[in-house]
Parts: sequence; C-alpha cells; structure tokens
Amino acid sequence: PTGFINTTWAPIFDHQGGMQPPRLYLSLGTPVRGFCVDETWWKVHLPDQRIGWIEARYVTPAASTRPKNKKALRRELIKRATLAVGYPYVLGGRSMYNPHKGFQRTSVDCSSLIQLVYQSHGIKVPRNAPAQYHAARKISGEHCKPGDLIFLAYKNNPTRIFHVMLYLGNNHLIIVTGK
Repeated sequence: PTGFINTTWAPIFDHQGGMQPPRLYLSLGTPVRGFCVDETWWKVHLPDQRIGWIEARYVTPAASTRPKNKKALRRELIKRATLAVGYPYVLGGRSMYNPHKGFQRTSVDCSSLIQLVYQSHGIKVPRNAPAQYHAARKISGEHCKPGDLIFLAYKNNPTRIFHVMLYLGNNHLIIVTGK
C-alpha cells in the first residue's frame, strides 16, 4: 500500500473535486494504493480496476505512518483509537463504517479496534485478542505506558484471553464493550 485511511470513514468519489455523491466509503486502517495528485486529492486504484478520488486529509502516506519517535507513535495510536469512543460494539465487527446501517460510525469489537488503529500506522497486528496477546511483548502492569495493550483473561483459566483494551495513562483505558 502507498497509504492508509486515517479516519473512521472516508468517501471515495468517481471524479476529483467530490461534487457528486461518493461511490463508496473506506474505513480506518484500510490500505490504499495510489498517489497524491496535489495538496487536497489522492488518486487511488480500486479493487474493481477503476480509479477513485479521496481527499488527501483522509490518507496517511505509508512512508509516514510510523512516527520515528515512540512517544509520538503512542500518542497517534491513542488519537486514532478515540475515534471509536461512544459508538456501538459489534461482536466480530471489522470496520469503522457499516454500509448496511447507514452512517453508523463504528461496528468494531475490542480486538478489531486495536487491529485497525495499529494498521492505520502500517503495523500488522493479529485479528483477535488471544492472538494479539500471544504476539505482544509481555510487561508488568507498573511498566505500562500510554498506547500499551491490556488483556483480560478468565480468573479460573488465566491463559484464556477474552478482551483487549488500550492503555491511555493515568489508569485510564479505551474499552470497547457490548454494554
């Protein structure tokens, strides 16, 4: 990919300028192939071999998806994760936009939010919480930094991971739940 969608949903148009209704929407973390035409538009190649146009503000170029400073990366991960705050939980949800429910802005579960947030920075993360746990570097709670992942397991079976959250710092978390 040459870039990643950096907002909950981004409209794709048939022509530069966006004067017509969008053809489709791409959600947070979606990789795109194309190039920046000018300061305001990207020309992208769609899966059906057609060309689409997207506002440049919705695309983070792949070369700049990961800030070189780890602290800056952590801040960006948190910033992207906050896009989902307040929206509904959907078990197995995979995108920040659900075309079958109009502009419902999110249809993610805990692990897909984490995957999409990291993917929007070009970082590959497994899809579900147990796989994310096994792929993650383990640290103790007192060493958590903003942007780290916190996992929950069953008390009677601590190896069975069932939930993941993003640590914000100061004992605050971004939690995607069904309640």
